[in-house]
Amino acid sequence: WRASSGTEALALCEAHLPNVVLMDISMPEMDCIEGASKNLERMARAAIVRPNEAERTGLGLGALYNENEVVLEKAVKARIRQIASVVIALLLVVVTGVLLWNLKHRERSAMQEHDLYEKRIEDLPQQQEIRQLNALVEGQEKERKRIA
Repeated sequence: WRASSGTEALALCEAHLPNVVLMDISMPEMDCIEGASKNLERMARAAIVRPNEAERTGLGLGALYNENEVVLEKAVKARIRQIASVVIALLLVVVTGVLLWNLKHRERSAMQEHDLYEKRIEDLPQQQEIRQLNALVEGQEKERKRIA
């Protein structure tokens, strides 16, 4: 894409989100450093300024590179913040998933434990009746042995 002014270049950058921006140092309405810094602050992308334009306008290359370093440094920091926020969001999703799984697992375990407890309570009268019958049978066998 080509733009005839810095403002138009900035609008194109917002519309298409390019990875690299080539801007002249002497663009109407907005120079490249101002445009690049605004562009980078909004989209966290790298901007490359054409150094041959710096010589044509009389601006030294050292000044241009220093300004460009600051702009690129801001872009790198913005990109790092962006990546860090994505990583943090992914970690939160994973941690939330693990916590939900753990909660469901505990809930299932509690339900199973409750079911076992109810089964024991249901079986208790039958077990007592079996014990009484066993005691009765043992008593009868002892009585038979005594008589015999």
